[in-house]
Amino acid sequence: MKSIYIFCFIGLSLFLSNCDADSFSQVVEIDIPPHEPALAVRALFQQNDTLLSLLLTDSKGILESTSLEIQKEATVRLFENEQALPVFSYNPNTSRFTAPVPSGFEQTQSTYRLEISAPNFKTISATQIMPQPISILAGKYTPNGTFSSDGDRVDAIEIEFQDPAGEENYYAFSGMQRVAYFNGQDTSYYDSGIYLDSNDPLVSYGTAELLLLSDAAFNGNTYKVLLYSYNELQEGVIKIQLLSLSRDTYLYHRSLNNYYDAVDNPFAEPVNVHQNIENGYGIFGLAGVSEIDLN
Repeated sequence: MKSIYIFCFIGLSLFLSNCDADSFSQVVEIDIPPHEPALAVRALFQQNDTLLSLLLTDSKGILESTSLEIQKEATVRLFENEQALPVFSYNPNTSRFTAPVPSGFEQTQSTYRLEISAPNFKTISATQIMPQPISILAGKYTPNGTFSSDGDRVDAIEIEFQDPAGEENYYAFSGMQRVAYFNGQDTSYYDSGIYLDSNDPLVSYGTAELLLLSDAAFNGNTYKVLLYSYNELQEGVIKIQLLSLSRDTYLYHRSLNNYYDAVDNPFAEPVNVHQNIENGYGIFGLAGVSEIDLN
């Protein structure tokens, strides 16, 4: 029996002597193909916009350390049902391409195509259909009317709307508060954004402080969502927007928020940000808008 122990000890010693850091790792060399620069755009338009504005840059490879370059020499066109709208122009003060909102831009079910060309780049394009805004049936604001996810008393905002049947619909919620400011002589008013949250399991987070909602669980039915805010809302008028998003807009906001959540998290799965640009990168998205004022 002793000889067996000695044999096992010698075998274990030989195994451990051959185990180093390299024994548990493997180096695989991967040839990364060269990156072909392309145009990248962020164009998110809403029915109630007073000015259409988009950001246009180039793209960079994963191993490149240089910053994105704003593209100034480009032709940006928007077509409504294949009818050309006013050409966008570059604004050096905002580093954006802008254009006046065309007459009839609020019409639903119209097809819009964005087309952008620039020297040394392939022409990029994307197509969207303007979503139909969904009327808000009722809204209610209750101070300290619910609890946050942390168990704190917070102001409650209830929004009820009718979801159209037989189609996929995507929504987002945002809020503003009209605040009065008195400077000693005159009273002025300004709109201040409010941060909204919800305990509704169907609601998810998006970028730009939007709360997102898909109708997959209540298609064709009336739905009431309970929102809340930590902001002090007892003074001034509260304006809640119900945005009807195109599918691309919804997926972009949701995936970009998930991407930010995964950054620097070694346990998170990699996230690809949704994009819909042909021959390039980025997003072209549209949103219909309904609003309600709550006192």
